[in-house]
Amino acid sequence: MKVAIITNTCYEEIIPLAKHLSGAIDIDLIAIVSQSGAGKQLLFEKDDLWGNEKCGLILNVNKKQYIADEFNNYIDSRFNLHALYLRSLAYFHPKNFKTIKDFIQFLKKEKYDLIHFNVNTHLILFIKTFLPSVPIVITIHDPLRHSGEESFLSATLDKFIFRLRNATYILHSDYSKILFERISKNRTNSYMIPFGNHEWLNEFKKEKIPEEDNLILFIGRVSKYKGIEVLLKSFQQVKQEIPEAHLIIAGNGDYWFDYTKYIDGDSIEIINRYIPNNEIVRLLLQAHIVVLPYTEATQSGVVSTVFTFCKPIVATRTGGIPEIVRDGETGLLVEPDDRKALTNAIIRIMHSEILYNTIKKNISNIYNEGEFSWKEISSKTAQVYLSVAGKERIN
Repeated sequence: MKVAIITNTCYEEIIPLAKHLSGAIDIDLIAIVSQSGAGKQLLFEKDDLWGNEKCGLILNVNKKQYIADEFNNYIDSRFNLHALYLRSLAYFHPKNFKTIKDFIQFLKKEKYDLIHFNVNTHLILFIKTFLPSVPIVITIHDPLRHSGEESFLSATLDKFIFRLRNATYILHSDYSKILFERISKNRTNSYMIPFGNHEWLNEFKKEKIPEEDNLILFIGRVSKYKGIEVLLKSFQQVKQEIPEAHLIIAGNGDYWFDYTKYIDGDSIEIINRYIPNNEIVRLLLQAHIVVLPYTEATQSGVVSTVFTFCKPIVATRTGGIPEIVRDGETGLLVEPDDRKALTNAIIRIMHSEILYNTIKKNISNIYNEGEFSWKEISSKTAQVYLSVAGKERIN
């Protein structure tokens, strides 16, 4: 069976999936990259090399050393990695037409049994138009756009993509699946398959970094729905109980409030920029716990990042988060915007060594051998592929 996976985002979850599927399926992973920079982060951190490359389909980008050595080591030539290099991600831009036309010809020539899109994109509409007989699977990460990230264009695009005929959809939580079915009125062609930990991050562990017992970490893109201001207010109360506590908030984005008024001394550190992989690993290894006080969520890739290193999480009971951060089992949950409950949960897990170690052990079991292991996830995904492509078994 031959499958093309097309993506311009969420490399952290699609690369492990491609690797684990590749034992039984012939996988081509095609990353969409643009001259504007979109699609380059995380996987293509050596973006300074792109200036000499012409737009078009670039085959075997791993062999051209566009990606970090650590990713090459992890992929281990288990699948083909190509890049569709566009002038911009505005797919209807006239300067993209020839590149997209050539790409569609490539897809025809390769005779894929199935195309899996790991992103909502106008490109789906192009390919459905010119390759109507090829079955497609679409992973929907967020059935509804987050607060502050909505637009008329994105809503219109989502409406078309969610209601495509002969398309099959994968969601990463039961919450997302129910929401998707309500919005799309599609109750037959959707599956819930979670994503596992970001095991490739282990390739970025260059040295032994000790854990700091009092370090609390927030990591991820800065956005209003992430509840960062609630965390800063809560931390003021945590400090009264644990004077040696230290908080790091690391991630790129625009703050919607003046965070400097919460900073007193050196107990709070704000790292407001893109965090590269090696620094993500260092921060997670140093952290004692991670706090995700989101006010809304469908699911969270940050959780999978954190659980790669079996770090307990204090999070909010919103969206699909309780399906992966299970209260008392893989973390502690509180209600959104409840500063007092958040404070108590942080203090509780910081003070209880037994609870802390139990949670770490549970995370390891679930993600290495259980339902969130890549072995289970790739098996479920392969079964969806077989069903969609009308095959009885994988060749």
